[in-house]
Amino acid sequence: MKFSFTRKRIFFFIIFFSYTQIALSAYNTTEVVNKKILIPVNKNISINFKNTELSKALNILGSHSNKNIIISENVTGYLTLNIKDAPWSEVFNAVLEMKDLVVIGSETLGILKIYTSSEVDKIANVGPSIKFVNETKLIKTLIEKKETEIEKKEAKKQKQNSGDIAFKPILINKNISYIQILQKPNDLKLNLKYARQQGESGNHKQTISTLERLIMLYPENVEIKLYLLSVLVQTDSPTKALDLINNIRILPDLSSEDLETIAVAEDYLKEDNDPKLWNFYADLSLGGVFSDNVNSVSNTGKKSTADVVEEFASARSDYTLSKSLGFTASRTVGEISSLILNFNSTASRQDEETTDDFNNLGLMVALDTSFENYGVSPYIMFSDTDNKTAAENHSLIWGFGNYFLINDKNTINYGFSYADSKSDNNSSYTTADATNSKGYTYSVGHDFILNKLISTSTDITYAISDAKDATNDFENYDLGLRLNLGFSFSYISIGNYTSVNDYAIKDPSINSNILRTDLTNTTDIIATKAIGDFFPKYDPNRNLFFSVAYENVISESNILNFDYKAESITFGLTKSAHLNKWEIF
Repeated sequence: MKFSFTRKRIFFFIIFFSYTQIALSAYNTTEVVNKKILIPVNKNISINFKNTELSKALNILGSHSNKNIIISENVTGYLTLNIKDAPWSEVFNAVLEMKDLVVIGSETLGILKIYTSSEVDKIANVGPSIKFVNETKLIKTLIEKKETEIEKKEAKKQKQNSGDIAFKPILINKNISYIQILQKPNDLKLNLKYARQQGESGNHKQTISTLERLIMLYPENVEIKLYLLSVLVQTDSPTKALDLINNIRILPDLSSEDLETIAVAEDYLKEDNDPKLWNFYADLSLGGVFSDNVNSVSNTGKKSTADVVEEFASARSDYTLSKSLGFTASRTVGEISSLILNFNSTASRQDEETTDDFNNLGLMVALDTSFENYGVSPYIMFSDTDNKTAAENHSLIWGFGNYFLINDKNTINYGFSYADSKSDNNSSYTTADATNSKGYTYSVGHDFILNKLISTSTDITYAISDAKDATNDFENYDLGLRLNLGFSFSYISIGNYTSVNDYAIKDPSINSNILRTDLTNTTDIIATKAIGDFFPKYDPNRNLFFSVAYENVISESNILNFDYKAESITFGLTKSAHLNKWEIF
């Protein structure tokens, strides 16, 4: 079966784009339900207002229901009203509607806050047509106020401790990297900014992790726990949220606003007692590749076939377009695991040499489990490749990829995979099954964080391929080095990989006198940037990514067929959408 170097490269980038999106996909699972807070009072009232100040009238209405009324200073005007023996609830809500007011509060505590509609639109960031407040947005608004209080307290504390040194706040529009967090894990302000940044990008898993770590450092900090509560409400984690509420309630010196926030969250969780265990995502990847040697034509332009040297008939430079559409379903399993199902469809088309065109369908099932500093991710993958001018190929791959966090700077990862690949014989391809193979891959790697800007990755891989036709048997040794640069303007990754393929026996269909050995060096540079960094209006959650990659391949072989050079440039665009998410916070 013909399988060009370019096709492998395309697969690499498609997989890279797809998995990037799965990793960067938003995990906001809150189904938003807009709800007007009604205050049922089983009491009829008679009341007469004539050009009475609106704030005074509202206070009088509150006194008739034993409700504590807090009125915004922006609530102004006068009220004329003459009611005889009418339900208090109807009267109260009629006044709210007539004066375009909004009530925010808790029936449990009996505290009602009254604002103008435009004031609430600004505070809760809801559209002007909405005349009532969503409870999860209320929680978020209250928490953001708490976060501001934390920052002010921290700034005051630092100013007192530093004498004349002025406290310089971190700008919210300046992205904070994970490397910075690892360098300053106890920096309260920095971590809060990072938590908000991750939340706004949809990465609630990282937000929760950051806040839980801060709670361990500041166990009596109410504001941090309330912040975490708001995130847990958004991510449909009722068990953890209710446990946290019970934990907050025993804290000393809770303010009325703290109690109100807890009550609103608890009411919401009790009403939304059917959390979404499943979340669904759609991922779209588009890629374009230009290569100056798309078919790996040898440097001499010649090849050996059955010991006879002849000219390569394949084209050199060509354009390749690829597109991939994936659907992912994720289900929480307990408190520490997630079940992931992914279906992916890929199509690749070359501009000139269309014989290498193909369609691929893939299915993956994975279980992602993490403990304190240890992660386990077993998986199984099915793949079917329909080649335009070659036999159809089926693959089964299973394995695991684990990691162990040694400390803030060092992580060890290791993995194993087994692959069973088969091609179909038919009237056109009578010997396609000669390429059928079983392979084993073992890998170990090390990730190192040098500073806030630089991190590195090292990977060593050993693979064995055992084919039906022994001439296709080989051993592979691979050493990979990668330098990652977390610039504010872009994330840049530079990699260099050296690969050695040692074949088991001579292949008379190519050269019967030489046992093939290949030495390949690949260098690549990948730059990735969120479209939202340039156009926040069109990508507010920064989940639309543009990537540019350059790759240089130098292959040295003792058989002239495989002695070649190739350069390519790849452009990629990836987008992920959360299908069962109603609103983005």
